[in-house]
Amino acid sequence: MGVAKFNGITWSRVTNLFNGCCDEIATSAVYNNELYVGGLFGKYQGSAFNFIAKFNGTTWSDVGSNGVTHTGNSNGQVHELKVIDSKLFAVGVFTHADNIEAQYIASWDGSKWCGYGNGFDNRITDIVKANDTIFIGGGFWTYNTDSVLRVAKWIGGNFVVACAL
Repeated sequence: MGVAKFNGITWSRVTNLFNGCCDEIATSAVYNNELYVGGLFGKYQGSAFNFIAKFNGTTWSDVGSNGVTHTGNSNGQVHELKVIDSKLFAVGVFTHADNIEAQYIASWDGSKWCGYGNGFDNRITDIVKANDTIFIGGGFWTYNTDSVLRVAKWIGGNFVVACAL
């Protein structure tokens, strides 16, 4: 599997770096004039990146020092990338962004990852902002002890648990 671009007439290959046996790009977003892709690909499968990568028009690279990772299980994934309020949000099946705890949700500001705790009991698959409110959806049933049944509304203001250095 690779990534291709269209110049208005023909398609051409950009990369074949995503080449593990089960690799898949599930989402993409443009942030700070770079293409970000997320999905089911990781260093353990033979790919060059951990579930997220960026392309500056010439070169592919990790996002941060090590992308996002899923401890205890190699089956992590970024389900959705979305630019909200000048940050790139990643949601999916992962437990860390670089060296910080970021279970299922993290944001990238162009230089560091920030995590939002570990209160959800299962994966987040979508994030959207509508009418100045952020909503997430996924396979979760609770946040900490609150029943949220697969859809949650952000009420935390500028809540961030930790950011990478």
